[in-house]
Amino acid sequence: MKYDCIIKNGQIVTGELTFLGSIGVKDGKIAGIALQEQDLEGAEEIIDASGKYVMAGVLDAHVHFNDPGRSHWEDWRCGTMAAAFGGTTCVADMPINSIPALIDEKAFNEKLAQAKEKANIDYIFWGGLVDDNLNELSKMHQKGVVGYKAFMSSSGVEFTTANDAILYEGLKYTAGTSQFIGVHEENDMVTAYYGRKMREAGRGDALSWVEARPEIQELEAIRRFLFWTEKSGGNGHLCHVSVPEAFDEISQAKEKGVCVTAELCAHYLWFTQDDFAKKGPILKCAPPLRSKACKEKLWQKVLEGKVDMITSDHSPCTEEEKEKGKDNIWNAWGGVAGVQNIVHVLLTEGVHKRGMSLNQMTRLLSANPSKRFGIYGKKGIIAPGADADLMIIDPDKKWTFTESDIYTKCKISPYVGETFHGKVERTIVRGRTVFDNQPVPAAGYGKYAL
Repeated sequence: MKYDCIIKNGQIVTGELTFLGSIGVKDGKIAGIALQEQDLEGAEEIIDASGKYVMAGVLDAHVHFNDPGRSHWEDWRCGTMAAAFGGTTCVADMPINSIPALIDEKAFNEKLAQAKEKANIDYIFWGGLVDDNLNELSKMHQKGVVGYKAFMSSSGVEFTTANDAILYEGLKYTAGTSQFIGVHEENDMVTAYYGRKMREAGRGDALSWVEARPEIQELEAIRRFLFWTEKSGGNGHLCHVSVPEAFDEISQAKEKGVCVTAELCAHYLWFTQDDFAKKGPILKCAPPLRSKACKEKLWQKVLEGKVDMITSDHSPCTEEEKEKGKDNIWNAWGGVAGVQNIVHVLLTEGVHKRGMSLNQMTRLLSANPSKRFGIYGKKGIIAPGADADLMIIDPDKKWTFTESDIYTKCKISPYVGETFHGKVERTIVRGRTVFDNQPVPAAGYGKYAL
């Protein structure tokens, strides 16, 4: 066979194995894998990965690209180029922040039109579960949404809160299907109460945001969601968990047979509330950044295998929206622009600092998200017949993220000035290079991954 491309001499990393070998690509698929002594031959393009690791591309399960409606914050062209910088080959875009929010069939079609025109990498969509759209779930299901995002607390935008009854009904709908309900798990009454108390006291500093959203309120919401998931027999997913104790309780629920997965965002593994106090609004997010002690405990849960996946929760906005909180944190938009650096965080803090295996890293970033979305085998794996979605990493490169590295629509990132150990050098989507030390524009190449 003559391959379109051969990646040779690389350390190939799967969820279980690491070995020196080559990968042959034909028609966008992995068509051959060989140990080095069985070197593949014959290709239009040869990529020499000597001294590098070759891993499945990242499936970022949680991004907000805001297009259509808020494309001045982020759009499919810039967002997917930025994702490719960090080794991401497929994103799962959230329904919230786009206008209209993706809570019905019409909104799905509008978002798909934008992605088809602009996306450089592949994508799938979350739908939304709000207070009055239960009748729309089956229609969105037929269109191909992978799951439904719901807010247990106020979203702050055009996306209404789903109360417990709506959550229960939504979870019942997912029972016996591949669909699932994912939640923003914070206690609305508690966060509203403490937020009001902080503002009444004249508090506008960064830590007032943290103190108004204590760990205990997030843990209560997680316990409540686990209860409804168990009693409904449905499928649940917990977004951006920031409380270490919660991962123990989630693991216990799984042992009881509850169908639930949970994600942890890279920014909770890199930054702390002390960084928030220094950097200000650029690190405002919900749930908020936690203490240094909490960060270390979160790493412990990762290494123990209690975390299903690492995501970015990339939620950018304009510099003006962040600057509104310069003197009063309550006025700033909440969200972290982090789609470019998930891999770099795990390489630096996980692999090099704490001894995480690359095999675990690829499970967290690629295999497990693909399984959750029902596309494992097509995505998230290096195996014959799978999409040739790959990243090539220099494990030893030490470098500093600068403003010139930012490819998101709004040129702000909390990671500017941060130094990493290990770097993505090339990103390949279905056999096509979309990043080679800089983005290789491919607007419209990305496609819906289901």
